[in-house]
Amino acid sequence: MSRKCLIPIVTLVIVLSCFKNSQGLKKTDIPSLVNQFLSMHVQYHSLNDELSGRILDNFILSLDYGKYYFYKKDIEGFNRFRTTVDDYILNNQFFFIDEIYTVYKKRFQESNQLINELVAGTFDFTADEKIIVDRDKVNYAETKEEMRDRWRKNMKLQLLNYLSSDQSLAVAKQKLVKKYDLLKKRIDEIDEEKLLDRFMNAFSTALDPHSNYLTQEENEDFSISMKLKLEGIGVRLKSEDGFVIVESIITGGAADKLPEAIKLKPGDKIIAVSQSDGEPVDVVDMDLRDVVKKIRGPKGTEVRLTILRKAGEGNKPIRMIVPIVRAEISFKVSDA
Repeated sequence: MSRKCLIPIVTLVIVLSCFKNSQGLKKTDIPSLVNQFLSMHVQYHSLNDELSGRILDNFILSLDYGKYYFYKKDIEGFNRFRTTVDDYILNNQFFFIDEIYTVYKKRFQESNQLINELVAGTFDFTADEKIIVDRDKVNYAETKEEMRDRWRKNMKLQLLNYLSSDQSLAVAKQKLVKKYDLLKKRIDEIDEEKLLDRFMNAFSTALDPHSNYLTQEENEDFSISMKLKLEGIGVRLKSEDGFVIVESIITGGAADKLPEAIKLKPGDKIIAVSQSDGEPVDVVDMDLRDVVKKIRGPKGTEVRLTILRKAGEGNKPIRMIVPIVRAEISFKVSDA
């Protein structure tokens, strides 16, 4: 590994060590934290207008990556901060963060109302329609009609995904409503600290793709990757359309050592988690990090996963319960 590749990792660890005992990120912490990043960065040693614009763009995307909330006129209004974010940071002025987030909350509430209207209506599943997956190729909506159509197509796709799991349309709609209710709950739980976490990550990634500001939970994951060890079941998971899905099995982990009859497979959907003989907890539409917390645990303890496995064409998905005794998992560098 070249020295150039090592530097961002070392910088990251040093910055985290300075703030690991913090009682939570505050606005008054940001100038000092920014200066510590800059003092150790290879290329940037001071803020400038170029970084200012990238920080702004990153922060907006952290709130609305899919371009389902902000309108074009909102972005045009935010652009007045494009060359001044750096000055505001240095002067400990962060009103622009609150202003952007206030607009976001307003648009989020409007979208919730729109979602409720759409889900109560009908969807034509016979119509052949397209959604552009690459959001870089999607412009911000200019009108309410354009935003409504964007949401309609998105919800139609999600309903089709639920229906593919052999659920009725009524149940699929209920799950979709539940999903957005959970999202609303998570947004309502965003306090100043969480909002500033997003801003700091917007700043760090503006420096380069390898610089990251880590929250406490992310720091725990980072520590695991540095130690190349954790206690759990040894699977990689991803979240997709409301489901937590097994992406791959870590060689030598607890899941890899299961009997063939109950061995997890890539593509399995985890729909519930229970601790030993405890009651299963429904994890459909649950945040991926929350599901991971339920699955991880001390070695020697048991977790039970209720999964759905895709069967042959025309057949119902297979539902099964997989008991796994957690164990210590060692990673190779390539795994971490």
